[in-house]
Amino acid sequence: MYKQHEHFLSIDDDTKIWKYLDLFKYLDLISSKTLFMLKADKFQDPFDGKGPDKEYLKKVFELSIGKEVDDSIIDDLHNYYDKLRRSSYVNCWHINNFESSVMWDAYSNANGGLVIESTFGELKKSIVDSRDIYISKVVYDRNRIGLQNAMHALTHKKQEFQDERELRVFHVDTVGSDPDSKEDYLNSLDIFLKIEVDTSVLIKQVYFHPLTPEWVASSIKSVVAQYGSQFIPVKSTLYTI
Repeated sequence: MYKQHEHFLSIDDDTKIWKYLDLFKYLDLISSKTLFMLKADKFQDPFDGKGPDKEYLKKVFELSIGKEVDDSIIDDLHNYYDKLRRSSYVNCWHINNFESSVMWDAYSNANGGLVIESTFGELKKSIVDSRDIYISKVVYDRNRIGLQNAMHALTHKKQEFQDERELRVFHVDTVGSDPDSKEDYLNSLDIFLKIEVDTSVLIKQVYFHPLTPEWVASSIKSVVAQYGSQFIPVKSTLYTI
């Protein structure tokens, strides 16, 4: 279930959020009623979910306690960040009042590309999985990763990605993220997991890519219809004159 956390940035429940995806991922969502989450260390950005380097950790730690810290402590802390990243799973949404042409171009295409419209409140309510699921707005400044909570590394990205305006859903495997977890266990974790959601709550509306040909839209509609009329996409009016 969704679990609120004081160290994560929330947004208003009625804030619009969008999930840009291809047809196959959409069909998987509505057929399995599960939300796909990828391991944090498997994203294209090599810094995604990565903890601070040892120099930064040492500097911040020593400033917070007012004295020098033994290097072994910094090594242990750095290793913990690594374990946390390797045992965390992420699902990404885009925060915006409107569709985004930039996001369409980056994460979709005219041959089956779709976007799900929802709200933060509907996303929270839709999560029916028994595991603890956290949600946070992403901060685009890795220099602001604090030591109050190691999961801050999962919610801070480089400034160059700020156009994503990301809302991040994530789950942490508590065994893998334990400081005493073994390498064999971490290596055995799947690269993805799926969390159970109520799609009738999550999905407010679905749109085709604005340049989707009519024959493609028609074919997709016939496939999606078997899962319920509420899941059938409509054409985006982004480029409509």
